[in-house]
Amino acid sequence: MLACAVGLVAPVVLYAQARTDRIALAEGKPKVVAGTIQAYASKTYVLSVLAGQWVSINLRANNRSNYMNVTASGAKTAMFVGLVQGDRYDFVAPATNDYLIEVHLMRNAARRHERASYALSVAQR
Repeated sequence: MLACAVGLVAPVVLYAQARTDRIALAEGKPKVVAGTIQAYASKTYVLSVLAGQWVSINLRANNRSNYMNVTASGAKTAMFVGLVQGDRYDFVAPATNDYLIEVHLMRNAARRHERASYALSVAQR
């Protein structure tokens, strides 16, 4: 019976570990945010961007299974998937919107409860 109760609670705990912060950039000044994630925890950063603005996002991490995805707020799919496209994304915003930068570990590393320290550099102009 206890095993059943633990099985029902565990997924809730995994999803509860997602954290969100807004990145505020001064005009033309890049910003570096650093953090640590472990296992299934993820960190989402929200960046407000005007249509036509150029944005550069670069992820440096000490774990090769640490990636980022970038998604426009309200979109059903990511516009950038780090696992496939790498650790740097430069783009011109197609619309004024909040863009979500999710930093996470791949499932293989998360299952092993690995940890990653990262630095996310963000610039826009």
